Amino acid sequence: MKIDFTKIQIPDVFAKHPPKEHKIKEEREYYASYNDISHDLVVNKNGILLDGYISYLVLKENNFAGEVEVKQKNRKTMYVYAKHPGIDKEFVWKVPN
Repeated sequence: MKIDFTKIQIPDVFAKHPPKEHKIKEEREYYASYNDISHDLVVNKNGILLDGYISYLVLKENNFAGEVEVKQKNRKTMYVYAKHPGIDKEFVWKVPN
């Protein structure tokens, strides 16, 4: 399925916790070599990104415009966001069905 790249919405949890630089570097190198991303973008029915944030970032920094191939997850899945005591990092747990 294809959707307009600019319509993909990024959850706050992704924006609050940027990925490690070495992972972004690997994706940049892959994109430079193949002019494609190495991981699928996965969105829900509302266009909210569920997986593939690093690939999304690389597309964005390369000024990608137009439609992008995505996989859509329609299952009812609950995501639990929480912090462990004493750790200033938000964790996410995926609880299917």
